[in-house]
Parts: sequence; structure tokens; C-alpha cells
Amino acid sequence: YFPPQQQTGYDLSPVPVLVRRCHTCPCNRWNRCLIVPKSHPILLQKKITLEALCQYPIITYVAGFTGRGHLNDTFGMAGLVPHIVLSATDTDVIKTYVREGMGSD
Repeated sequence: YFPPQQQTGYDLSPVPVLVRRCHTCPCNRWNRCLIVPKSHPILLQKKITLEALCQYPIITYVAGFTGRGHLNDTFGMAGLVPHIVLSATDTDVIKTYVREGMGSD
């Protein structure tokens, strides 16, 4: 969280922040997608489920960034623990590791 600039009186944060005497409102939603090489075996499944995702190593964003908590909560509510092998703060880093085969098991 970066403090608001005095000349603007507001701040945009990539994660929800609770600040006394301030009001927060969502201004953007993140859409999740699955990025895999074209030859990844999960693509053979008719329907990709959370259970299926747990069978493979997962590369995702670091905790506390871009709503990663929602990902953890989603798996947790299903009684599942994803096999996260790498966390990154940058989409290009994630895509690079996927292209290199990390997460293909």
C-alpha cells in the first residue's frame, strides 16, 4: 500500500486495504484464466475441475497480490490444497515459466 498523494486525495491499490477514516470501493475485477502449453494433459479432460488442477504443479501470483487470497479460498472451500510450485508478481514471469514447461509435471 502506498499512502495517498496529498495533491490528489486518493490512491489506487492492487489489493484491498483497510484504512481508518477512508472509504474503499472496487474499481476493477481480475478474471482468472488457465495458461498451459498446448500439449498439457489437463487439456484432454472434458471439464477442468479444481480437483484436476490439484493434480499438477501450479504457478500463480504471490500471496497478497492480485487477489491470490481468492484462489486460496476457492480451493480451501472445496477442501483442496493446490500444489503451488512458484509464485510471481508478474504475468510475463508466469507465462515464461509455463512456456519452459514448469507446471507440466
